[in-house]
Amino acid sequence: TPEGDEVLWQKMIRLGLNENVYLGISAMPILLNDPYPCNAANDLLKRIVKLIGSNKLIWGTDAPTTLKMYTYRQLIDWVLIHSDFISEVEKENILFNNAEKLYLYGG
Repeated sequence: TPEGDEVLWQKMIRLGLNENVYLGISAMPILLNDPYPCNAANDLLKRIVKLIGSNKLIWGTDAPTTLKMYTYRQLIDWVLIHSDFISEVEKENILFNNAEKLYLYGG
C-alpha cells in the first residue's frame, strides 16, 4: 500500500502504466487482512483505477490462498457489488475483458 512503502507503491504504479503490464488485484483483500466486504481493499482499488485505469487490472481467485479468508462468491462480490465506485464497463474489464485480451489474444 502507499502508506506501507511509498517507494514500492510508486514503482508498482509506474510498472502498471507500461503497455504490456497488467496488475492482478485478487490478493489485495487478504494481503491487507481485510474482512469482507473488503473496505480497505476498495480504498486501494479506487486509487489504482484512478491512476492506471480499469483496462490494466485483472481479477482472479488467487486460490487457494484467498479461500482461507473468503468464499469464491465473496471475492466476486467484492468487485461486482461492493466496488460501487467503478462503472459496469470497468467491472467487465477487471473481471473478464482484460484477462480475455491478455490470455487469448496476447495482450
